[in-house]
Amino acid sequence: MHKTAKIIVTLSILLNVVLLSFVTVSFFRHQDHKSSAPQISEAAREKIKEKFSKADMNIRPQLQQVRETSTVLKDIIAAPEFDKAAYEKAIDDVMTARQSIARERALKMGEAMADLPAEERKTLSHGLMRSLSPSMDGNTRRITPEARERFKNWQNNRANGQGGRFTE
Repeated sequence: MHKTAKIIVTLSILLNVVLLSFVTVSFFRHQDHKSSAPQISEAAREKIKEKFSKADMNIRPQLQQVRETSTVLKDIIAAPEFDKAAYEKAIDDVMTARQSIARERALKMGEAMADLPAEERKTLSHGLMRSLSPSMDGNTRRITPEARERFKNWQNNRANGQGGRFTE
């Protein structure tokens, strides 16, 4: 075989191995996410789905408000001169709209859980409490700067022989 043909075959094999590895890792990550879903009965799942479909219809105007205020916020940030008062008002508007959406969804979840047995409510409680946590930002699961700073301090203390268990 010619030298260029050998190089092409080698690169092709390496590319296939990398692609196969990527597909395998993606598959197992997808399986992990599926298995982490709460194990509740199909009737409970349908009840929750029904409540949330009604809630989604109620929050559409609020979602539109979030989009509009986010656009205003982006415009304020990108303006040639930064208007701090307008920025603070836009932030307040965005956060108020997001809070009302989160409250509506939490209330609908409460309505759905009122009809569920205690065991299924217990299964759902962890996810609900995590979604209500102030350190979480919707579905993005961002870590707050304060939590990040506490963790860095804990790491530094541990490196200096002063650390214990990280509790938060």
